[in-house]
Amino acid sequence: MPGLPLLIDTDTGSDDAVALLLAVAGSTMPTTGDNDVRTTGDYGVRMTRREVGDDVVAVPSGGVRGGGGVPAIGGSERLGDGPVGGRPVGGGPVGGRPVSDRPVSDRPVSDQPVSARPSCGGGEVLAVTTVAGNVPLATATRNALITLEMAGQAGVPVYPGCDRPLTRPPSTAQHVHGLDGMGDVGLPEPARGPAEGHAVDVLLSLPRRHPGELTLVTLGPLTNLAAALLRDRELLTRFRHVYCMAGAADMRGNVSPTAEFNVWADPEAARVVLRAATPDRVTWIGWDVSRKYAVMTPDDQRHLEGLGTPLAAFAHRVNRAVADWARDVTGLAGYDLPDPVAMAVALRPELVLGSEQAHVDVAVGDETRGQLVIDRRRAAPPPNLTLVRRVDEHGFKQLLFDALTAATPVPARTTATPTKTRTIATPADARSTATPADARSTATPPDARSTTHI
Repeated sequence: MPGLPLLIDTDTGSDDAVALLLAVAGSTMPTTGDNDVRTTGDYGVRMTRREVGDDVVAVPSGGVRGGGGVPAIGGSERLGDGPVGGRPVGGGPVGGRPVSDRPVSDRPVSDQPVSARPSCGGGEVLAVTTVAGNVPLATATRNALITLEMAGQAGVPVYPGCDRPLTRPPSTAQHVHGLDGMGDVGLPEPARGPAEGHAVDVLLSLPRRHPGELTLVTLGPLTNLAAALLRDRELLTRFRHVYCMAGAADMRGNVSPTAEFNVWADPEAARVVLRAATPDRVTWIGWDVSRKYAVMTPDDQRHLEGLGTPLAAFAHRVNRAVADWARDVTGLAGYDLPDPVAMAVALRPELVLGSEQAHVDVAVGDETRGQLVIDRRRAAPPPNLTLVRRVDEHGFKQLLFDALTAATPVPARTTATPTKTRTIATPADARSTATPADARSTATPPDARSTTHI
């Protein structure tokens, strides 16, 4: 069965790399129907709810079990009856299983999946576009090329895009992901260079050639998509659906007290996207989802390392810097994977256990920069966005582990000379050259291939 046609926009840091692996490696997994997947084995970690600050999170309770059923994530230690998260495989009714003792919001949260569309066994990635964010543009592009080669998908073209936000100087998250964005583990050079062309042009042209067929997944700041929307206000309607790893619907941030990095890095771009969005077309999966349902606990990390495949080893190594940062800064019981959980939702919407439609804006002022402004009043404007609020944690992790186990990557070559690319002009609305005071690192790794000044 063909995979879901995907266009992925990324600022490739270490968790973006895992999301790319999930998208391309998942396409090799055998499927048993439109909505289900034949898993290769249960990772077998029993989960218990624990209080972490104001959150209720699922953490291992110790011991590995075998046999049927899986943990009822977010409930008691009683095992569920179905093969994925205590519910039947195939996107059927969720069954009202509680995830937290606290309500998610004042507005009722739907217990239905975000989309009734059937999902498939994996993705067919037609193109990857890159944007400055976690790392400078040249480094993000290099990392995307390396990751695709690791997954045996070197034929997927990678198009560089905007090297800075629409109106602001660039900021990075290299203090989180490492100077190279991949944990500074000394990855070999990619065997090829990026494709000729600008990411914004690809975002505009590809859905016109495949109207209503492509699913767009954005994993970084929304600069490329916003620049494309400024040229085509109807762009979002040309995609099958748009999923964005963006924001924090509970206003608990990872780069400021209330903001998530991707929106904070370019809030003006996020506002452009929100003003063009409709809830039937655009879904955001925020850091609140990752913080609660996509944390790689120490047991999960040991399991990942023990899978014994090249892709699993790669995913484990490149996230070691993130693990250190998460331990010291976020206080989570492990490091979280925001981009992979967003990719998992795009591949399998039935993983969503709770969502809401709301009217969402974003703050652009200095004090609350990047904070989502969610209007849940009865008199609120019509919803413009679907916000994912709860995800099947076990189903997500099982999908990830299976993808990293099932795929057989092609070893990356290290001696080929990369293809040279022509210089592409940066959009007129993204010309700032100032260096921000809050940027943690201004050095460009010596192995970055682009000559663009960042």
